[in-house]
Amino acid sequence: MKKCKDPERCKEIFKRLSEYVDDELTPAIRKKFERHIKDCKPCVDFIFSFEKTIDLCKKYPSKCPTEKIKKEVRAFLRKELKIS
Repeated sequence: MKKCKDPERCKEIFKRLSEYVDDELTPAIRKKFERHIKDCKPCVDFIFSFEKTIDLCKKYPSKCPTEKIKKEVRAFLRKELKIS
């Protein structure tokens, strides 16, 4: 596997990654993606990371944050983003 030769194809893959992972691409587009991916280490690494993130998210139940946590996050963001 090599460094990417076609950065524009990488951008297209990144843009449509959810469709690829969810098997929502047409067979022709999927074939183009897979042809590129087999020789592109950055795309393979990115897809692996994306799929790993999805798996981790599925393992943990989603819970709504408490009001205290919401206030702390808002305060942190306002401070960091310098929003009054």
